[in-house]
Amino acid sequence: MAAPRDSVWELIAEPRNFSRWWPRAVRAERAAGGRWRAWLAPPRRPQATVAVLYERGQARRPTLLSFRQVVEGTPFARTFRAVSWSFELHEEAPAKTRVRGRADLELRGLARLGGWQVRRAFRRTLDDALGALAQALETGGPGR
Repeated sequence: MAAPRDSVWELIAEPRNFSRWWPRAVRAERAAGGRWRAWLAPPRRPQATVAVLYERGQARRPTLLSFRQVVEGTPFARTFRAVSWSFELHEEAPAKTRVRGRADLELRGLARLGGWQVRRAFRRTLDDALGALAQALETGGPGR
């Protein structure tokens, strides 16, 4: 990313910025207990948004941020046992940051049979998130 590590951190660590860089997120807001809710537009039916609840995991400013999707008690629980994302930020130069993203998921039941497809989709989401993050930083930085 062509941005200082602190700028990258400020963008990804603030839940209200989530829709600026997360694929298919159209809106995000803080929820209780360090959580936030994002409304995602499914690729085949963008008008039918789905509310997804996230909570912060590990956070070591300005080098590591992780969060998990709350799946318990939601329709996602039929497919996923756990879904988490993490981002490591490495300063390569004063205004250049390498961001390494990772998706960890545990599938439930018959969904495990299509695990390779789900993992491929998660890799695509991660790639899209990193691309959108770079674009958000280019067009206005963290506080826009």
